[in-house]
Amino acid sequence: MKMKDYTWNETLMEIEKANNLAELFALWKHAHTVEDNYEETTTADMEKESFITDGYIFEDTYSRVLFVLKEVNQRGKSGAKDPSERTHITWYQDFIKVGENINQSKQHEKMGRMACYVLDKNESPLEEEIKNGLRRSAFMNLNKRGGSNKAEKVDPYARKYAEFIKKQISLLNPDVIVCLGTFEQVKALVDTKDKRVIDMWHPAYRMSGLKRDPQCKTDKNVDLYMREFIKRFEKH
Repeated sequence: MKMKDYTWNETLMEIEKANNLAELFALWKHAHTVEDNYEETTTADMEKESFITDGYIFEDTYSRVLFVLKEVNQRGKSGAKDPSERTHITWYQDFIKVGENINQSKQHEKMGRMACYVLDKNESPLEEEIKNGLRRSAFMNLNKRGGSNKAEKVDPYARKYAEFIKKQISLLNPDVIVCLGTFEQVKALVDTKDKRVIDMWHPAYRMSGLKRDPQCKTDKNVDLYMREFIKRFEKH
């Protein structure tokens, strides 16, 4: 039987046979096309076939730090011409490339800084060290279709695609999982006793009402975010 003939349940049965992300994602994309009642897991205006690839930022330098996010805010963006061929990996790679003309996102910076602390206990990394921290990381979005800034379909999607999500985490085999606003979903899928799983705010979290350090000479919001991350990481 060819994959195009697989039903939803037959696709699920093939997940454990996937030996790498490419094989898993091929099954995952097919699952999107055969999913019944897909509106229950899909943000309005998103195509049923939409699939936004994630995973290793650079596989050859991956050091087993995994960031888990909710979804890409795809509303209003055309993405790739073929909706099944979209990717979010290049957004990270472009930031890392030396000399790349791209505005630095605070998400890039915070994730890079967190990786630097996890891997090197470096609390004050320089710009190139931040990029190198990100280079050694992987990331995944729970909702592979993408959505909006409200992330309104993450929970039903994560429940529906739980076996795919668990398999992706297994293939990436991280030592440390940093959940960026996704701890509740991840703890339902992963044994947190076997993995070091950190519950952290999403990088866009406004941290309203929390006191910034008036003596901080750099970005006070990044400083506050990182002090909170270090505190939570050291509890584990």
